Amino acid sequence: MKSEQKVLYEVLQKAWKDPEFRKRLIQSPVEEIERLTGARIVLPEGKTLEVYDQTDASKVYLNLPVMPDMGEMELSDEQLEGIVGGAIISLMPDELQRFATCIRP
Repeated sequence: MKSEQKVLYEVLQKAWKDPEFRKRLIQSPVEEIERLTGARIVLPEGKTLEVYDQTDASKVYLNLPVMPDMGEMELSDEQLEGIVGGAIISLMPDELQRFATCIRP
């Protein structure tokens, strides 16, 4: 069985090299991933998978994630230690953290 990372890597490599596959992946992501990799994609009930083409290197993309439910959020031991020590922690998803590096206040 392939690991999740290997499946993702295989899909990305194919999409970067094959424009026809990329089009099909955008139109039918679950079916194309399963067809290419043999992995089974099981999404949580009520969820869909959407793929957006963000391969234009001349653009910086900002994805708007779901707002976190702070009441249900659990902090790691490292984050808790930082708070006790007075540190400011980031609760932003990785995508927003990457985008934040482009902001120059």
